[in-house]
Amino acid sequence: MGSLKQDRWYLYTYHVPQPITKAPDHTLEILMTDLDEDVLHTFTREACEDGKECTE
Repeated sequence: MGSLKQDRWYLYTYHVPQPITKAPDHTLEILMTDLDEDVLHTFTREACEDGKECTE
């Protein structure tokens, strides 16, 4: 431990085990940069109120 007349550092660590996910976690990113203007308009609030309406 060393001399009591010197500075000392105390380091405490704690590790919380992470739960194992039962379902795989995936992310899908869809880039819509080169869409035609008519198709792109479909994804605006003017054309559709919500996602469900947009996919009908």
